Amino acid sequence: MRSLEDAVSREEMKTVEATSHTLKGMLANLSATRASLAASRLEDIGRSGKRSQLAEALAAMKSEVAALLPELDAYLELRSHQ
Repeated sequence: MRSLEDAVSREEMKTVEATSHTLKGMLANLSATRASLAASRLEDIGRSGKRSQLAEALAAMKSEVAALLPELDAYLELRSHQ
């Protein structure tokens, strides 16, 4: 996420596209559909070069990841007790 935030702040569209693509795949592997879709949106924005949409899309991505983290923590806690 830090790499993505840095790329967005510098408006490095190719890096936004590539980093979002990587995160999209990782999130899809976790079945984190909403977060994966948010990453996909950022990937599309990076590809299209629509800089005006970066901040809003990043905020949505951060929100989805923030919502996912407690679920991941709970899962990891459960797995550590098995």
